[in-house]
Amino acid sequence: MLEDVEVFASHFIVHERESGLTRLHITWLADGSTHHIEFPEPAYEVSADANAEFDTRLYRFRYQSLITPASVFDYDVITRARTLLKQTEVLGGYDPARYRSERIWTTPPMESRCPSPSCVARRRPATVPRPCT
Repeated sequence: MLEDVEVFASHFIVHERESGLTRLHITWLADGSTHHIEFPEPAYEVSADANAEFDTRLYRFRYQSLITPASVFDYDVITRARTLLKQTEVLGGYDPARYRSERIWTTPPMESRCPSPSCVARRRPATVPRPCT
């Protein structure tokens, strides 16, 4: 489902929703080639940040998940490299490497599949997801 479109001098970025997640789809105006911005976790939230420059190869977006604190990235649409600009600090000795994020599909009584994000400690087996404590 189409959520938003951002147009730049050489490309445009479509925000599309698929299976409950927002995906960022980049299309080059010159030749129509496309790619998606890949994200490291199966459940996340992503949105555009301020992108005031029209003629640019950098796209700024906000990203967060059950594991990754709220972050701001610059993404180079040519090299596909991302640069972390800012990340909210999590107090109390939080180490994201101790957890993994999963996306589990459930079927409620109305019999339509629903995504259910889950955060589990890495020491627990993947077959028994439990909420973070």
